[in-house]
Amino acid sequence: MNAQQKALIVRCNAHTTHGLNDLNQHLSQGWRVRHVQPMGASSMTSQTQEAAPHFASLVVIEHAGEAAETATLEAEESLEDMIEDLVEGDGSSVEVEEGIDLGEKGSSPS
Repeated sequence: MNAQQKALIVRCNAHTTHGLNDLNQHLSQGWRVRHVQPMGASSMTSQTQEAAPHFASLVVIEHAGEAAETATLEAEESLEDMIEDLVEGDGSSVEVEEGIDLGEKGSSPS
């Protein structure tokens, strides 16, 4: 699979965020979060504002491309069909070994 990757820095404080809209836009376009790494926290002060914590994270996202997305969708559909067959009883049955006494509920086999 030939995945495309990007690294974004998302910063937040009590009043604003930076990079979060960009991350959300990528996620809505089919990108997925591959890795998140916190980058620490700090507190900015000025004479006119009180200290407010600032947090930052490095977010690595990847986009697998259309071929990988198509393969994933096909695999999901195939898996759904197999599950439906098993639930409906159309799938292969599980063989039960004869001669095992399972006893009554709550008791052990003799």
